[in-house]
Amino acid sequence: MFKMIMVGLILCINISAAHADGNKLKLVSEYLELSKVKESFEASIEASVEEIAKQEPNSNKEEIRAFFNAGMGWHVLEAPVINIVDSLFTIQELKDINTFYRSESGMAFATKSAVMSAEIIRITAENLSKQMGTQDPQ
Repeated sequence: MFKMIMVGLILCINISAAHADGNKLKLVSEYLELSKVKESFEASIEASVEEIAKQEPNSNKEEIRAFFNAGMGWHVLEAPVINIVDSLFTIQELKDINTFYRSESGMAFATKSAVMSAEIIRITAENLSKQMGTQDPQ
């Protein structure tokens, strides 16, 4: 089963790479690197792990992390994200966006976006936990 999943993942990545032309694919990859999308996903996962561990002190963080990585880890989402970016932006838009991310403000935005995402997830998890605690069982 694992081999079939790996073959499917490799095929998806190959199809994704073939979908975007070489120049555009390079711009998409540059965008993903400059905007620190991977780091944002990783920070979101880590924030989720920490929040669950805080609510369930006896939980196994490695198991929780593995669960989230299986569904939303970069190795799972990279190919679909490449396709999404490829389909949403033109070559010129990607050039302009990448120019922004190379600027001082763009670099700050990319770095702080991962922190913002993690903080938003933390707040959302706390709010949901409070909301679930205030509901009457039926």
